Amino acid sequence: MKPVAIYFRAYLIYLMITLPSMLFPPMYMLSALYAFVFGFASCLVFTMAYFAIKTARINFKSKFILLVITIPIAVAVGHTLIGVFNVEDKVWDLNLFLCFPSVAIVSGWISLHVNKRSVREEFTGEEAQEFPIVI
Repeated sequence: MKPVAIYFRAYLIYLMITLPSMLFPPMYMLSALYAFVFGFASCLVFTMAYFAIKTARINFKSKFILLVITIPIAVAVGHTLIGVFNVEDKVWDLNLFLCFPSVAIVSGWISLHVNKRSVREEFTGEEAQEFPIVI
């Protein structure tokens, strides 16, 4: 399933981008754990949107833009669940830790753009055109 692969790639990118927070290892481990556990809710939201967008009768560019818009929504759902399950209080307060959902959104966008060619093939049913490399 392509959306799950996009999620796991985004999770690995998230872990790499947040590596500087290893200056305070408990914060890094906690953010990695939260991203993994509550990221599954984000993955579920993104997967449902992915298949709904796939069946829409619009061009690929519009579908891809909708996927890009879906990523912040999915991350917001996952981040909100941290507060719903009383893991942390007031998860949307403005503080330093609000940068982690922002990093998750950027990671999702990077992962989606890395997989753009295979998403295009799956959505349109045709192989993406490659440009010849001229040396």
